[in-house]
Amino acid sequence: MSKFRTWLETKHGTIAKLNALWGTSYTAFSQINLTIPLDLSYKNTPIWYDWSRFNMDRGTEWLTFLHDEVKKYDPAARTQLKIMPDLFVEGARDHGIDFEALTELTEMIGDDAKIRKRNMNSPGPESWESKYAYYWEEMAMSYDFMDSVSPNKPHFNSEVHLLSTTQYRDLYMKPEYVRSTYWQTTVHGLNGGLTWFWGRNPDGSIEERLQNASGGLGESYAASVAQQPQVAQELTKTMMDLNAFSNEIVKFQRERKPVRLFYSEAAAINDSNYMSDQFDMYESMYFSGVPLGFATKNIIFKQPNSDWDVIVVRKTEEVTEAEINALQIYLNNGGTVILDDVSLKFNEYKQPRAKTLSKGAGKLIKLMDNSVTNMAAKVTTELKARNHTPPVVLTENNGLPSKGAFWRVVPNGSNTYLMTIVNVGKSSSAISLKMANNQSVTVKNMMTGQSMGSSFSLGSEGVLLLEVKPKL
Repeated sequence: MSKFRTWLETKHGTIAKLNALWGTSYTAFSQINLTIPLDLSYKNTPIWYDWSRFNMDRGTEWLTFLHDEVKKYDPAARTQLKIMPDLFVEGARDHGIDFEALTELTEMIGDDAKIRKRNMNSPGPESWESKYAYYWEEMAMSYDFMDSVSPNKPHFNSEVHLLSTTQYRDLYMKPEYVRSTYWQTTVHGLNGGLTWFWGRNPDGSIEERLQNASGGLGESYAASVAQQPQVAQELTKTMMDLNAFSNEIVKFQRERKPVRLFYSEAAAINDSNYMSDQFDMYESMYFSGVPLGFATKNIIFKQPNSDWDVIVVRKTEEVTEAEINALQIYLNNGGTVILDDVSLKFNEYKQPRAKTLSKGAGKLIKLMDNSVTNMAAKVTTELKARNHTPPVVLTENNGLPSKGAFWRVVPNGSNTYLMTIVNVGKSSSAISLKMANNQSVTVKNMMTGQSMGSSFSLGSEGVLLLEVKPKL
């Protein structure tokens, strides 16, 4: 609390200014004494914002100290933090984890992202089950964010939760699920990982710590990969295939991300629905074949703005002065921003903001609503104008109103393209491929070396790596 008082005085300057924001009547910063954890009644108030922001700064300061101490004694060392991505994807922001700052801090990206089917504690079907074979949101969105923050760092997941989590096990896991989830995760940037978990000694016996454990690790052993030979086999085969085609896979990982969703920590702290609103926008473009990324104040200032074509600002009502200034500087330098009708209206304390964006030397596209369909259509228009849409086009029909085929395309020599497809949809998809100019294509399955038609069916959780060429 003493550290918090110092932080508040540095940020606000005078007790009068803090009182005006907080609605309090302190006569000195030394009087401030909140009960931690804060009562939920403080949510969406300036007090909640200041505590959440301070707690992030406090956590980052501590972890920076650890990082710097390591580097002091071993300058060549590479550090890593295992950051739980659900702390980014989910709504809470009072936990003290600044996802962007910590990703910037270390020499390697680290996490323990999960993909899963239904949470075993769920009383019924989850919302994603009407569309998808599994819950992929946490992995995909967090990986694209981390890669946007630190695009040139190796990414190592030290606790891969694709096969099981504390709240997900599958005694009858199918090999298709294994290949699908590891392939999708690797395309999103994973360079290596340790799968959770084995639980056996070198001689094959169960670890001593699991024999009589209750809760935690003891319960985790059931349905672990150590009990499922076909899961272990498929994981091995998948990793062997990914390594055999590592040059091709890395091309997908390093593909330019032309579309950036603007991320504001101020909005995330203030609005518990902020991340679900951002996922709605992310999801609407996820199946377009266009790699997605994120832009923040720091990314705009620290990275070449030519790395992307457009920044999309949706349902980001509260931003700091520095954040709106970053967007304005980006526009002044010739950038393109697509802005909805509700964003950038308030500062971090929910006070109305007089400053608005102007186009500067760039292009500011203001919409009259915040429809993901309308915003995605504007994005596509901007990409087409720059000739940055995929050179190969995928059309799918899965019998559902939503798409399920995640796909990427990269050049691979003269008039030749690599394409990978992962069907995360809950049903089979009828898929057709052609060039963007409507030219027919020839298709070869890279895994088998066999030619195949340009129209085919891909089952739920199916994976393909293809070579596509215009038909001469």
